[in-house]
Amino acid sequence: MTSPITSAIGKYAALANGPLPKPDGMKGALLKSVRAGVFPAVAVCLGVYGAVLYATFFRRKAKIDTYMKNLDPDALFEELKEYGVFKSVKASWQTEEEE
Repeated sequence: MTSPITSAIGKYAALANGPLPKPDGMKGALLKSVRAGVFPAVAVCLGVYGAVLYATFFRRKAKIDTYMKNLDPDALFEELKEYGVFKSVKASWQTEEEE
């Protein structure tokens, strides 16, 4: 059974000659809402990026700088030599027969 409202032209209302046009206030509504949301989203992303950069990179860089300032390469070499890391330099506990 068909409804008298849609019986004139099939799926459209009786007085409509096709789909109804969008109201003027609705034209570009999606674009307007996207434009309104893009700038705050970019601001939030940049804020989070800056916070992560500060929390990780700058703190890590400060720790590395402090380590490099206090590093004594000669003492480090002597410590590694005593562990027997180098083949060309013998530690104090190594002898010629152990090769």
